[in-house]
Amino acid sequence: MAVFVCRVCGYHYDEDEGDEESGVPPKTEFYDLPWMWKCPNCGAFKEDFEELAEEEKEEESYFP
Repeated sequence: MAVFVCRVCGYHYDEDEGDEESGVPPKTEFYDLPWMWKCPNCGAFKEDFEELAEEEKEEESYFP
């Protein structure tokens, strides 16, 4: 599954984890998020997110 990062604040939406605080269960694909879902950190819209490339995911796994 994919990981998307907020370009405003850097929050990571991981499709494997979902966003349970906002009522989004694990394994929910980013494009299936409700239209009104916003970044839980800064309130940015879905349009402000971009998918992390595989290389970036691997790099981030080294730096928690």
